[in-house]
Amino acid sequence: MSNPTPHRAKQTSDGPALTSFSGKRRGPLITGFPVVLDACVLVNSTIRDFVLYAAHLALYRPIWSADILRELRATLSRFGIQADRVEYIVSQMSGAFPEACVDGYETLIGGMKNDPGDRHVLACAVVGKAQLIVTENLRHFPPTSLEPYHIEATNADDFLRDLLDIDRDRMLEVLTTIAETRKMPPRTIEELLEAVRANGCPGFAADMRAALERCYSDS
Repeated sequence: MSNPTPHRAKQTSDGPALTSFSGKRRGPLITGFPVVLDACVLVNSTIRDFVLYAAHLALYRPIWSADILRELRATLSRFGIQADRVEYIVSQMSGAFPEACVDGYETLIGGMKNDPGDRHVLACAVVGKAQLIVTENLRHFPPTSLEPYHIEATNADDFLRDLLDIDRDRMLEVLTTIAETRKMPPRTIEELLEAVRANGCPGFAADMRAALERCYSDS
């Protein structure tokens, strides 16, 4: 990801439930609302770009912690990413969203009731007043552990689909911006959508294709 300057959006009240292009209804989301991004969502470069560029366009406010960034570093290293590249990725994220990293959550970790390995993520969400955790480890966040804090968990596919429901134009801007700026390797829009599908977000890839078709048909 390049180093955009994040925009801060005003938080609004809950809206009606949304319906995706697929017709599946999901819960309400709020433009500019705080969201914890688990390390597993940030590992893949394509999904990371879509998630963070959407935050750059103020569709939500990203939150993470030192522990989440530590996990991200460790996972990228295990995947064979060179240490200097790992630090570059983390520094770009931190520079683009300087207020994303929360602290003071450590004392809450022991009281969380979700999976022990991800209790730091839920504690981060509580301190950061997040309404949502985006993670691929949904089994580590059973609803009974989240309900006392009025927090929900979802995966990257449904999260990106909901962002597309909120603002088609801005998410199409995310797509075209990534296609224009991707250098390692460069990608066409179709190649990007195929990478999105192949990396765990098939519903979002399908919805984006439908959005592009509607956009072209409206023009």
